Amino acid sequence: MKKFIDELKRVNASKNIKIGKNTLPDGYSLYLEYNKDYKRNRRFLKMKVSNSIRMTKEDEETLYKAEIIRDTMELELYGNPLSFMMNNKLSELDFIQYFKEFADKKNLPSYKACTKQIKEFVKQKYHISYIRFSEVNVNFCKRFKEFLSKKIADKKLANQTAKTYLSVFAAALNNAYNDKLLPENPAARVRIKLIEAKREFLTEEELKQFMLVETNFKEIKNAFLFAAQTSLRLGDIRNLRFNDIRRDKKDSNSMYIQQNKNKVISNIRLSKVAYEIYQEQLSKNSEGEFVFNLPKSRSFINDKLRIMAEDAGIKKYIHFHVSRHSWASLALAKGIDIYTVSKIMGHSSVAITEIYANLINKKRDEVADIMNLEITEDDLQRKIEIQEEKKKKNSKKEIKK
Repeated sequence: MKKFIDELKRVNASKNIKIGKNTLPDGYSLYLEYNKDYKRNRRFLKMKVSNSIRMTKEDEETLYKAEIIRDTMELELYGNPLSFMMNNKLSELDFIQYFKEFADKKNLPSYKACTKQIKEFVKQKYHISYIRFSEVNVNFCKRFKEFLSKKIADKKLANQTAKTYLSVFAAALNNAYNDKLLPENPAARVRIKLIEAKREFLTEEELKQFMLVETNFKEIKNAFLFAAQTSLRLGDIRNLRFNDIRRDKKDSNSMYIQQNKNKVISNIRLSKVAYEIYQEQLSKNSEGEFVFNLPKSRSFINDKLRIMAEDAGIKKYIHFHVSRHSWASLALAKGIDIYTVSKIMGHSSVAITEIYANLINKKRDEVADIMNLEITEDDLQRKIEIQEEKKKKNSKKEIKK
């Protein structure tokens, strides 16, 4: 826990207006001390902290509220009116409403999800449903970072997801700065360190065992295998329409889609396995618009995939995005160059030059044949062995009971 005296020194560093303290029998009362017209002035805040050796949570909240008042007052007294047009009316604007409107314009899942996180943070930390722009400062941003970091520690958020939310949050504040609602972007230097996560994927043998699994959730299984053959994300799988797949000039079956995450237009030739799945879905729902009708709950989908993986003898932690990792790893293992893989997956980080253009066009059509999965007698025998191993395990469990 923090010491109050040390924390007071920290929050007063490089500030024109200092937060001061008066000693009371049971703690300290807080005030602001500043110079105006060459006179030293005090503004009493009617706030009190305890005299505990270590700060309590209530003390931290009180000091933080004092900082908000101090920062707002410092802005009014010492802010540069030429570079910052904020006035009392603007400072009272609700930041959450501003962020929501900003997220609606972007219309991306990460922005909408971040809106929920900010609402939860403000409600949990301040027990209110709004936050004024005058209260959005560096400390507010740091506390939001701590809120997300705790969720990482509690395994409620992935490290990459939390990092994305903080980046989205900073982007909104930068937009507010450009709109003259803030004197600077207070989140500019607030970061969550990215921890490289282990990217799980299925091998060719594991994918074939997955194909052989019998399940009542065939729609989920088909969607996962289709993604493992095309590299599509779950969002793109949900949005895939029957009319997105057509015959091309080479008399092959190709898929023309705009990827939801980065808006990249992709032309992906379907492998034999992918086209068979497409045909199966078409026969089940010939009057429908979308190829796959999946449950809305991502966790439900992942739960069913893990059961299928277990039935296939796969001991890896499976979720839907593993299909995309599996496609990439299998493509590279089969000798597809990284530039082709990057293009098909819609990655923007690999610079593809004209030198590789002809190679990519040629290789892209070869991917479908290389990616195809053929079930062999050995694969069928392995399925039987896996089922026998599972029966033995279940028998042992029953004996123990």
